[in-house]
Amino acid sequence: MKKSKTEFAIDIEEMKRTFKKMKQKGEEFNGIYHSHPSAAPFPSKTDIKYASYPEAAYFILSLKGKEPAVRCYSIKGRRALPISVRAF
Repeated sequence: MKKSKTEFAIDIEEMKRTFKKMKQKGEEFNGIYHSHPSAAPFPSKTDIKYASYPEAAYFILSLKGKEPAVRCYSIKGRRALPISVRAF
């Protein structure tokens, strides 16, 4: 992906190293988070298009308002469905 002020992509080699370390430690992958510095905490068309882990919960942190807002989604088959979460 070329440089963009509105999109980003994690380095694929970094992802591979991270998943390898998780496997070695016996950790389980179950969620992804990213921020929307100037947009609401809803998946963008790009977020949905590139969602590659249907088993994962997708957390989006928005910094658009006076207070940070977080929402969570299940993204499967190009559909984003809200997931209810609560902090403990």
